[in-house]
Amino acid sequence: RLFFKQLALGLFFASFAFSAVAEEPVLDFLEGLRQRQYYDTALQYLDEAEKLNLPSEVKEVIPYERAETLLGSSKKLNNLDEQRKRLDAAQASFEDFVKATPTHPLAARANTARGRILTEKARVEIWDGDKPSNEGSRDRFREAARKYVKEARRIFEQAADQHKAGWEAFPTFIPEDDFAQREKRDDAETQYMEAQLDLAQCTYWEAQTYDTGVEDRKKLLEQAAFEFEELHTKYRSQVAGLFARIWQGKCFEERGDIRIALGLYEEILGHPGDSSTMTTLKDRALRFRLICLNHDDRKDYQLVVDEGEGWIKQAKGRARTNIGLGIQYEVARALEAIGTDRTRPEPERNAALNRALTFARTINRFPGELKVLSSALIQRLMGALNRSEGDPQDFETASSLAGKLFEDILEQNNLINQAKAAGKMKEAADMQKGQQATAAEMARLYDLGIRMATAQTDPNLLNIARLRLSYGYLLQGQFLDAAVVADHQMVKFADASPETAKEAGFIAMTAFDYAYLDAAENDREFETAMLLESATKLADRWPESDRANDARNVVAKVFWGKDDYIQAADWWLKVPKGTGQYVDARLRAGKAYWRQFIVTTSLPEEERPASDELAKWKVESIKYLVEGVTAAEAEVPDDKPFADDVVTSKLTLAGIHNLDGNYAEAIKLLTENPHPITAAVDVPEGQARPTEAGKAQSRQIASVAYQTLLRAYIGIKDLDKARDARMKLEKVAGGEDAQALTQVFVAFGQELQSELERLRAENETDRLNDVRAGFESFLNDMFNRQDGQTFYSLLWIAETYASLADGSSDSPAKAEEYYEKAATSYQSIIEKGSSDSSFLSDPKQLIGAKLLLVKCLRRKRDYPAAEKSMLEVVTDLPEVADVQFEAARLYQEWGATGGDNYERLQTALYGTPDKVVPKIWGWTTTAQRLERAARTAKTPGEQEHLTAMHFDARYALAESELQFGQNHPDATKSEEHLERARAVIIRFLRSSQRWPDDQYARFNTLYRKILEVLGEPVVDLSRETVVPPPPPPGKDPIVATPTGDELPKLPQPKSNWLLMGLVLMLGIGLIGGIFYFTLSSAKGHRPKYEGVSTEPRAPRPVKLGNVSISTSTEPTLKDVNVAAKRGPRPAAKKTGTASGADAPKRPSAPGEERPRRPRPTGEGGTGEAPRPRQRPSGDAPPPQKRPRPKP
Repeated sequence: RLFFKQLALGLFFASFAFSAVAEEPVLDFLEGLRQRQYYDTALQYLDEAEKLNLPSEVKEVIPYERAETLLGSSKKLNNLDEQRKRLDAAQASFEDFVKATPTHPLAARANTARGRILTEKARVEIWDGDKPSNEGSRDRFREAARKYVKEARRIFEQAADQHKAGWEAFPTFIPEDDFAQREKRDDAETQYMEAQLDLAQCTYWEAQTYDTGVEDRKKLLEQAAFEFEELHTKYRSQVAGLFARIWQGKCFEERGDIRIALGLYEEILGHPGDSSTMTTLKDRALRFRLICLNHDDRKDYQLVVDEGEGWIKQAKGRARTNIGLGIQYEVARALEAIGTDRTRPEPERNAALNRALTFARTINRFPGELKVLSSALIQRLMGALNRSEGDPQDFETASSLAGKLFEDILEQNNLINQAKAAGKMKEAADMQKGQQATAAEMARLYDLGIRMATAQTDPNLLNIARLRLSYGYLLQGQFLDAAVVADHQMVKFADASPETAKEAGFIAMTAFDYAYLDAAENDREFETAMLLESATKLADRWPESDRANDARNVVAKVFWGKDDYIQAADWWLKVPKGTGQYVDARLRAGKAYWRQFIVTTSLPEEERPASDELAKWKVESIKYLVEGVTAAEAEVPDDKPFADDVVTSKLTLAGIHNLDGNYAEAIKLLTENPHPITAAVDVPEGQARPTEAGKAQSRQIASVAYQTLLRAYIGIKDLDKARDARMKLEKVAGGEDAQALTQVFVAFGQELQSELERLRAENETDRLNDVRAGFESFLNDMFNRQDGQTFYSLLWIAETYASLADGSSDSPAKAEEYYEKAATSYQSIIEKGSSDSSFLSDPKQLIGAKLLLVKCLRRKRDYPAAEKSMLEVVTDLPEVADVQFEAARLYQEWGATGGDNYERLQTALYGTPDKVVPKIWGWTTTAQRLERAARTAKTPGEQEHLTAMHFDARYALAESELQFGQNHPDATKSEEHLERARAVIIRFLRSSQRWPDDQYARFNTLYRKILEVLGEPVVDLSRETVVPPPPPPGKDPIVATPTGDELPKLPQPKSNWLLMGLVLMLGIGLIGGIFYFTLSSAKGHRPKYEGVSTEPRAPRPVKLGNVSISTSTEPTLKDVNVAAKRGPRPAAKKTGTASGADAPKRPSAPGEERPRRPRPTGEGGTGEAPRPRQRPSGDAPPPQKRPRPKP
């Protein structure tokens, strides 16, 4: 690199011989070198440039530029002597420049720089004087510091006068459009403010040259506080005023007025703004605040630790700045105080001392004011931990010291696991942080020892040292370091120490697994390859071991995360019979084949594999699920319960039997001994159900079980038992949660529709008619039993009829009949609710029923009746975006039927006139409202939902314009709307961030259709498109943004209420109401049944399942608590999903997600979830289990 820099420099100077010197960008080139931190090259360049015939205005600033370069380079030096030399040289160059050109515009800046160099020298003298080794000559250092401060003050006063004159030279009024002149004036004022701050800081640093408590120090601190107060009053709303406020607090703190100082720091920390300047100010305020909290008057040590470590986690690169090191030092001081508190348990004290030592060692690597203080802190901590202050000088000593720390880690593992078992997660998190610090010191000592090993060193001890070194890296979250060391141990020393090598292979594989989770989803190729390679090595070298099965399981999960379900199944099927993981692996293989079947059958018909291939996957799924369940039944006594994963796998198998029409087999699995599913999911009367969705007795799994049972009894037309199953389902799924019950009813209908669509796609006409007949018989029987009908029973009847209708596109007459029965059921709810208030648990359920009636009538194409009900709902809820969304959809579908109805598209697009009551927004206003709401969403989930609705509204807007253009009888108007359709898409694309691939695909299809209708060449929509030609003259309702009274105001929060027992968000928010949660997607796109899965639907934290390493020469792994970088918070689980502890997971990234096919879900069940990027962290001990060995 040096060669190329010198070559560039030579070529640059060579150019002077062939071009006019005045045209050379000398100063620009110099600044470029400095920005790239090529300071030495920049100094060489200045030496050469000084010899050239440069313009006078360039040549006279060379001393100034040399001084700036020397000053910048000094900040990059770690050697204090070299740093002092550079500062002296910079000061001399600044002085030369000021003497030669005292009136130059840069003279004031040069004086400021001179003063700051002197202030820095004063600070160094103060720090040197505070060293224990200089105790006898401390006064000499302080006197030198006072001289530097005095000279700096004189120069700062001169600089302040110069900056003030420069600022006052600008006119009072500068036109707003004269940006350059305004910027120069602002810069001049900033320089003047900084000069005043420099002067006040001189007083503060002069105070530091006296001992604490001395009268001179007190007076100077009081004077400095007064000067800072004046500046804050003068520049209260500017950064300079806030900076002065911080230092005013520092003066109060050092005078002992801790309460006042804390108040001033709180003022800064609570100040709005997150610019880089404000961030630096707040960081400094936090550092000073932590000093106050550590003060003997407060002793808020735990608060210091919590706030300091919280800052360190989110500060990223700022932790290595001077301020960041200061914050870490205060955390270390607080941990030292906690660790020396004899009232605390010894493990807690040792953990705190080890954490403090880790911070102290980090700080000690950097020069500056904390170098001496951190050295002293390290000495105190080593003494408190009963360790020698110096590092060991041979392998045996280092290994012995590290071994003691390893024993501490094992004990910490036990304590952490006990705390977790007792539900003391905060306590476990604190202990885990201490364990990280212990692991860091252990790894440091093993690393030292390995470096000092000789030919005479015991190879077994050396192998253990390398294994534990990798283990220490793993505990700290240094995954690649851990993987490299462990893989080297496995490959290099497998023959000499096979057990150690095997455990090392497991650590390498686990480390790559965590590295995979830690990487961005779109950048995991390396981690994936290394994980597969490591796991394959482990499985090939020790094929019969539990570690090999762990490896197979990890590889299978990786393939699952890559949507390669067949490969995942193949790896699970490699787990041999007779091993502890055989049952679980068999069940997972069955689920993988079922997942493959479901995903592929959900594809468009032209993209599906051959029917023979689909049938093969289903057969394989049933085969391995049966094998797994059978093996589990052979292992588990009849009077003992199944594991949760086995229960949910058995439930998946029952669901598959239902789909195949094998209702009797499904009922056997659900009700017959041994281990009936219904017995496994039931809980004793009065006992609360577990909240974890993957538990067999959770409400989610129990409701799926009774849905499956209900479906089976309907299939065999046992109406009495079907009614009993439905009542049991209502009791299990609802409980006290009406929302959950309604979601179950709606989901049941959705799965029925999916089943009908699948049967129709597979041309199973007899089964299709049989399923319809079974449900029709059961629904008719239920509806005719008017006695005892409840709101929820009628809701279930209505939703199921509607689903039957949606799934009967092959039989229009049947669909019409089912829609009519659904509408009758909804109307029955409305009539009963209107005449009997006790029929409803919430009066707003009546409005929800009307809205569902609208949807039903729309799907039935009875548009006049749907409009009548729709207007009643809009009258009640005129400001709810969800309601207006449905209204626009109604008018769009109505207008698209053609004929005279085309005018309804006008309402769908632009709404009704303002004077019309109730007011219909139309797609234009609805899309605008949704866009604004998505920008101000309070949670990521809400933003995601609103963004999806916004995309739907924009798509419908363009589609409606296309339909209006196709149906409008006037050719001119027709073309106008077609152009608008194109403009809607292009303008939305230009005003949005990059669209997800699935959104781009559907908008692109619509765009191509618009071009085809316009008679233009059909091309794809460019993602970086140009601005389209403007639409025809006149107001463009597509891009116009109504303001003021043009848009109805959103309702205030006080108008929010629950609709039918669910959250109905008034205003723009989540789709409102239990009857309306599927509003934004047509029923035809509902997912198909996938059955019950033990895998979670949302990311969950994971951990490395409990690893420890024995002290023998043949170690094993057990009880590890890996502390790692924090990832995104896991998403909340959806109601009705099943999860399990050892589930395959899909990767989840914070950024843009790659395009994925829709994930079909089953009858209340779900498929595999994303593998989470979040990993165990101190404040959230992870519940997820990873592969763990047998003792």
